[in-house]
Amino acid sequence: MANIVDAILRLTDNFTPTLVKAQNGLTKYSRQAQRVSKDLNKIGNSITNVGKSLTLGVTTPIIGIGTASLKATMDFDKSMSKVQALSGATGEQLILLKDKATELGATTAFSASQVSEAMQYMALAGWKTNDILEGTAGILAAASASGEELAKVSDIITDGLSAFGLEASKANHFADVLSTTATNANTTIGMMGEAFTYAGSVAGALGYSVEDTALAIGIMANSGIKASQAGTALRTMLTELSGTLEITGKNLGTYVIQTSNADGTMKPFRETLESLKYAFSQLSEAERASMAESLVGKNAMAGL
Repeated sequence: MANIVDAILRLTDNFTPTLVKAQNGLTKYSRQAQRVSKDLNKIGNSITNVGKSLTLGVTTPIIGIGTASLKATMDFDKSMSKVQALSGATGEQLILLKDKATELGATTAFSASQVSEAMQYMALAGWKTNDILEGTAGILAAASASGEELAKVSDIITDGLSAFGLEASKANHFADVLSTTATNANTTIGMMGEAFTYAGSVAGALGYSVEDTALAIGIMANSGIKASQAGTALRTMLTELSGTLEITGKNLGTYVIQTSNADGTMKPFRETLESLKYAFSQLSEAERASMAESLVGKNAMAGL
C-alpha cells in the first residue's frame, strides 16, 4: 500500500510541472490569438476606410464630373435652341451654328455654352446664320483681349453695328476699333459700350464713322470723362456742333468752322475736332471755357 501511495505521489509530482507548462502554453496561445484577432480587426477596419476613401475620392468625383458634363450639354442644347428660335435657323443651319460654337469652344478661352450665349445677342440684333458664322470669331477676339464677359462684348458690338447702320460682316472691324481704342486710351470696351449707348445712334444718324466716334470717346477717357458721362457729353456735342461754328478770341479773331459739306452731308467728325483743336489752342484758358460753354452748354463743355 505504501509503495502504491509513493508511486502515485511521485507521478503527481512529475505531472504537476507538466500541467503547469501546458496551462502556461495555453495561456500564451490564447494571448497570441487575441492579438491576432485585434490585428485582423484593424486590417478589416483599414480596408473599410480605404473603401470609403475610394468611394469619396474616386467614385464621387467621377459621378460629379459626369453630372457636370451632362448639365453643360443640356445648357448648350438649350442655349442653341434659343439661337435657333431667334435667328430662324433651319435644321441644317442649326447644325452649322452648333459646330461653330463647339469648334470655338475647343480652340478659344471660352466654352461652347458661352459662345452660344454670345450668338443669342447676335440673333437678337437680327443676324442670320451666315452673319453669326462670320462675326463670332471677331467678337471672341475682342472679349479675350479685353478680359470682359463674352456675352457683354457681343451685346456691345451688335448694338454698335446697328446704331451705325453697319452690316454684320463689319463685326470684326468694329471689334478691332474697340480693342485698339481700349488699349491705347484710359478706358475699357465695357465703358466704351456704355458711351456708345448714349451717342452711337446720333453719330450713326449724322453719318460719322465708328473710328472717329471711338477716337472722341478715347480722348475724353484720357481726361477722366468715361462711360455714360462721355456718352452724354458726346451726344450733346454731336447735336450742337453742326452747321457753321464761329470761334472768337483776342488773338484768334473770328475763326469759322463748317461742319457740313455743300451737299448737306456732314464732314468727318475727326476734321471738325481738328479744326476745333486748332482754334482752341489760340484761346486763353478763360476764353476756352467760355467758348466751350457757348458751343455745347455747361453739361458737355468739359467733354469738349
